Amino acid sequence: MIKYCIVFLIVFSIVVITARYATEEDFRYMIDKNILKKIVDEESSSVSQIEINQDMNPFIFAYDKYINVLSKNVLNQYNKYGTQVGKINVNISVPVYDTNDKYLALADLNGQKIYMISGSSILWEQNLEGNISKVSINKNGYVSVVVTGTTYKTVIVVIDPEGKILFRYFLSNSYVPTISISNNNKYLAIGEIDYKGSIISSTVKILSIDLAQKEPDNAIINSYKSDNNAIILDIVYDDNYATCRFDKYVQRVDEKTNERILDITDDYLFLDIGLDKNLTFISKEQSGVFSFQYGLTIEDRKSKFQHLYIIDKDVPKSMVVRGDNIVLNFGDDIKVISKGGKLLKEFKSATEVKDMVLGDGILGIIYQNKIDIVNL
Repeated sequence: MIKYCIVFLIVFSIVVITARYATEEDFRYMIDKNILKKIVDEESSSVSQIEINQDMNPFIFAYDKYINVLSKNVLNQYNKYGTQVGKINVNISVPVYDTNDKYLALADLNGQKIYMISGSSILWEQNLEGNISKVSINKNGYVSVVVTGTTYKTVIVVIDPEGKILFRYFLSNSYVPTISISNNNKYLAIGEIDYKGSIISSTVKILSIDLAQKEPDNAIINSYKSDNNAIILDIVYDDNYATCRFDKYVQRVDEKTNERILDITDDYLFLDIGLDKNLTFISKEQSGVFSFQYGLTIEDRKSKFQHLYIIDKDVPKSMVVRGDNIVLNFGDDIKVISKGGKLLKEFKSATEVKDMVLGDGILGIIYQNKIDIVNL
């Protein structure tokens, strides 16, 4: 009998604690801070720091498990403890870059130089004719580069992981704001904007990388022209199709078909397509029994299954998405949310946060003269 009473008390306690955690903000804060250790601040022992000098015009970004500070043609890399673990000399004035898994493609914006970096090593470097405006890299290290300033309006250069140029694709009339190579290395999605007519139009083309090298005239295997003069903004090519964000909607395009995923309304305040296999958006919510002003929705692109994180304060100033995590910046409060809609970490700041960068398991909180490092 005593055994059953003990089991009943344990189950009852779990139910009560779970209910209070879900409904009582003060109780949830106490549990998150003191037991689950989800809430940290600048003085927490788990938070490391990097000092920066704004007079050196540092450019700060994250990739892999590193916080990177680029200044005066030197890329300094720091680990989760704030210890410098790498120093790479690069010829970069203003950087344009992309990261994927363990790779970093780093180029000189409107210049000719591009580097492929993994860890603290340069795997290869190239000088390209023209002016580099955009770079993209897939998880296997295939790089695509958008180049302007040649006899063509735009040239797209595709480079393999060893630094070999596979082909160049030439566009006479279109501007290309976004490109992405599929994770199976077979396709390149090109987002084009044509300004030559009285009406601006956007097109997403799916190019076969194999045919581009053998039969370039037949390399485009599918083409989607936007509805209602929507403008292409971003493309992420994973899970065997390209997720294409336009200013009015999100479309799925692959080598054969296309399908509408989401229509964007005025209620959407932030939207990102970079979360692994999901869409992420913050929207105004309708009043109801469980009313709240804003909600962060994580929606599976295929199944449409949603996770909802309720935002119990004003709309965030910015949102950063990478891998499986979403970071919301409320100024002096930073929240890291999982793709399952759960709070992973909260950072309380004594002063206004300037910016933030998100890597793999590492978050950089940027101030005027320092970076706080939060481990996720």
